[in-house]
Amino acid sequence: MKNYTEWEIFCKNIRTLRERYHLSKRKMAKILHIGTKTLSLLENGTLPAHTSATVIFRLSRAFGIPPKDLFILL
Repeated sequence: MKNYTEWEIFCKNIRTLRERYHLSKRKMAKILHIGTKTLSLLENGTLPAHTSATVIFRLSRAFGIPPKDLFILL
């Protein structure tokens, strides 16, 4: 089993939530107030330089998950 870093877990959770709720990349990007390209980068484990921590809080609010739990595998 691979040991994931917290950042890798967060990125994996973004994709997991999108798939679990059957959201398109466009809809998930709209929820997070980011572009679909940025979403794709995040889902693949890349942090674009212009991305802020507000993505964490928007994800938390939209799915009712405390921010700290977004860094634990869902």
